Amino acid sequence: MTKLQGKVALVTGAGSGIGRATAIRLSADDAKVIATDITIDVDEIDGVEFIKHDVQEEGAWEDLMASIERNHGRLDILVNNAGILREAPIEETSFEMWSSVLSTNLTGTFFGCKHAVPLLAQSEGGAIVNVSSIDALSGSFHHAAYAASKGGVAALTRAAAMELAERGIRVNAVCPGSVETPMAEAMFAASEDPELAERRREVHPLGRISTPEEQADAIVFLCGPDAAFITGAVLPVDGGRAIR
Repeated sequence: MTKLQGKVALVTGAGSGIGRATAIRLSADDAKVIATDITIDVDEIDGVEFIKHDVQEEGAWEDLMASIERNHGRLDILVNNAGILREAPIEETSFEMWSSVLSTNLTGTFFGCKHAVPLLAQSEGGAIVNVSSIDALSGSFHHAAYAASKGGVAALTRAAAMELAERGIRVNAVCPGSVETPMAEAMFAASEDPELAERRREVHPLGRISTPEEQADAIVFLCGPDAAFITGAVLPVDGGRAIR
């Protein structure tokens, strides 16, 4: 029997990258996984149910939780991973850009934490893992909106951990450094700096960027019983970048 057998997990932003790797990893550990994304034109994963879901819409969260309760009767794990990155110098960051990034990355995470509580509180060992970013811990050029949203995710994680501990729900976050995801690839492709990808590798003391699977391993650890006494942690999974 695996440690997550019988558990029901929800992963947002699971169409690619960290979210998809996390859904695969949870399924491999015998959790029943509901994976959501704003589009569901993705390859199927054994043991994973894909649902189209916009994390910015509170009503969509209400409908999703009702569906999970109706079809599965429980929720044990929530991974708030959905996020977007839009880059611009701060003086060129429009209010539309600012609002869209915060709406997806921070408000979407807030809605997830809010609406998952009733089901997670019924679980023996409910767990939330929010995906923040190294940008929550250190500065980054042209990422004002993204860094603000991810800093908010880190602060929300600590606040929710304090509030939900008495209901048996642990809340933690991971802060990835650069990761081999479509979002990072698009950032490198859009850059006018041909050496950006190489510099991103070099800024990590381990000398490379992360795979999505390495992020998923950390997330699933925080979801599981081996992390039963960990809550309120904001864990850099960044190859040492935060300590430079």
